[in-house]
Amino acid sequence: MVKESLTISESNNFSLVNETIKKNLQDFFSDIDAYSSNTQKQFKSTINSWANWCNQNNRTFLPISPDDLRDYLFYLKTDRQLKHNSINSHNAFLAMLQNQSGLTPINTSSKVKRIKKKLLRMAIDEGEDLTQAIPFRFEDLKQIYDMKKNSLNLKDIRDLAILSTAYYTLLRSSEITRIKVKDFKLQRNGKSTLHISHTKTVLTIEGLYKHLGKLPTKLIQNWLDLSGVDLHDNAYLFCAIKKSNEIQRPDCQLTTETIRRVFNSAYRLLNVVKKDQTGRYQAWSAHSARVGAAIDMAEKNVGLTQIMHEGTWKKPEMVIRYIRKLETKDGPMQEFDMDD
Repeated sequence: MVKESLTISESNNFSLVNETIKKNLQDFFSDIDAYSSNTQKQFKSTINSWANWCNQNNRTFLPISPDDLRDYLFYLKTDRQLKHNSINSHNAFLAMLQNQSGLTPINTSSKVKRIKKKLLRMAIDEGEDLTQAIPFRFEDLKQIYDMKKNSLNLKDIRDLAILSTAYYTLLRSSEITRIKVKDFKLQRNGKSTLHISHTKTVLTIEGLYKHLGKLPTKLIQNWLDLSGVDLHDNAYLFCAIKKSNEIQRPDCQLTTETIRRVFNSAYRLLNVVKKDQTGRYQAWSAHSARVGAAIDMAEKNVGLTQIMHEGTWKKPEMVIRYIRKLETKDGPMQEFDMDD
């Protein structure tokens, strides 16, 4: 657990931190569960990267000085060749470390503001493109459905239910793995609802409800009928499957890696898997359904506010990034077009 490893020790970088800062950080680390597991992992990774750089370059771990942060961000760009979004992530987590230590906020420094602007300019001049998950769209779901709808293999049946759930709810992989059978409620009209306890951006006692149409409802119900998952107490909606075509431990969550493999496997059915310039294989990921659904809604002229609501996005920038490459069929400037 991140919480166990993020503790104040009397060695390495923390040994030079004064007692007041140590106390502030210890209080922060004791409440680290206020953040998602993914945020905790990213925070830990950033701290380790920063600590290693400080050790190698004889810099002070805390307080973080504007000069040191400037040099570190430039190092991430030139030496580690990180993308602009990744550099911004490092900056944000180091700003969090500084703030939680009770120290002067670092991002108010003019030096930090200048280096951030400089790095953005460099990324633009280099033609850096904002990478995003390959969209998993409705037409993709239809093709996979046509290929697997008659399968009696439990994995195919489960995977179809997962793919449709991800697309129609726009949930993240960790949010899908948390759904339990009791959260799924059939409606008389052949549709259903899913109660979601919380998401990355929605943390309330009430949670939220996702309303599913007939196709995802049918696929989920088919999975429940054939797997028998709903016969087990406190079972998760989706669980692992043995090679013998039997369910395995319905009381245990699937891993997010399993959700990724479901999308990866589906991609391989329809596409040739290629490598990008970094050498990583390109395929659908668990995030692909969020991207694809946002694009499909935009093409159907669904408003930005409604798309944000469906995907529980708090800010419009992410949605705009997803749909930015859509062909604008009714853009206002097209009114001034003319034929040759």
